[in-house]
Amino acid sequence: MNKLTKIVTVAIAAATIGATGTSFLPVTATTKTDISATQTSTQKLLAQLKTANAEVIKLDDQITAKNTAITDTTTEIASTQTKITGLKASVAKSKKELAARTNTMREQLKSLQKKAGDSVTGNAYVDFLLKAKNLSDALGRVKTVNGLSKANAEAVKEIKDTKIQLGKQKKTLEATKAKQVAAKNTLVADKAKLVKLKSTAKAKQTALNKKINANKSKLKALQATFAKQQAAAKAAKLTKTSTTTSGNHKNHTGEGNTYPWGQCTWYVKQVAPWVGNYWGNGTQWSSSAAAEGFTVNHTPAVGAVVVFHGGQSVGSWTADPTYGHVAYVTAVNGNSITIQQGGMGFSSPAGPNTETIGNASSYDYIHK
Repeated sequence: MNKLTKIVTVAIAAATIGATGTSFLPVTATTKTDISATQTSTQKLLAQLKTANAEVIKLDDQITAKNTAITDTTTEIASTQTKITGLKASVAKSKKELAARTNTMREQLKSLQKKAGDSVTGNAYVDFLLKAKNLSDALGRVKTVNGLSKANAEAVKEIKDTKIQLGKQKKTLEATKAKQVAAKNTLVADKAKLVKLKSTAKAKQTALNKKINANKSKLKALQATFAKQQAAAKAAKLTKTSTTTSGNHKNHTGEGNTYPWGQCTWYVKQVAPWVGNYWGNGTQWSSSAAAEGFTVNHTPAVGAVVVFHGGQSVGSWTADPTYGHVAYVTAVNGNSITIQQGGMGFSSPAGPNTETIGNASSYDYIHK
């Protein structure tokens, strides 16, 4: 390649990288802003939902209390009605007793009339007294009449008093029942208001949940977009690195292995002795290798070293956010790779621990 061709090639590469950077970085920043705004909005909605949930629980408790009060009042009304019914029966009984006593008095009068014979005055009691045979008989008859009159008067008075007392009790109970019914009606009305408030609160819950779910979907989409933008920006950066450093690097084979035993870096150095001894933690290997001139890109290849940056998925687990992870690629199948690795988190720290993972193009690869 002559000097002019090199200049043109470098210019085109620079223009391409510059355009890529310009297209991704502002979009990524905007996406981050959108993510932050969505998260803030979701937090506010969650706070509102918490308040709405508390309101529904509070209303449920109040409705339960009203239901209990309504049940208790209904029981009291039934009890009062039972007492009223009992008093009605007692009043009816008193009426019967009064009627019976009246009949008894009539029979007594009839008996006196029979004893007195033909009426002289038209008053059975007087006629009975006037028909006395002598003074002794008269005194006896007076005593009999007085006894009957007193007994009848007392009996009638007792029955009437009982009837009056029962009537008063019945009236009192009916007033009590009226108050209980009014109280129950108030409780039922209060419950209806609470049920309406609960319905409103539940509707608010539903609306908030709908907004929160919409925000979650939006956030998920934004995060996916952000991840793609980051990957694209990183790919552009790595493309620049590999274009300017490919094919001009040192082979570190024969330098031994200075990485700590049982670490992922130690294992990779064992199986790929051409990597450097002082490339740092796994997450730093991409930049360290690129700085030495190794080709670093997103193209998986057998024999390459794959770099997992902090937080990246390594199959069923995630690379340490600080140290990252490295492994050795033994097979490539489309967008899946099979790797061998070591590390203290495995059953065999010194390796090999084999695993097949997908989404291969999202990782960095250091090529020999």
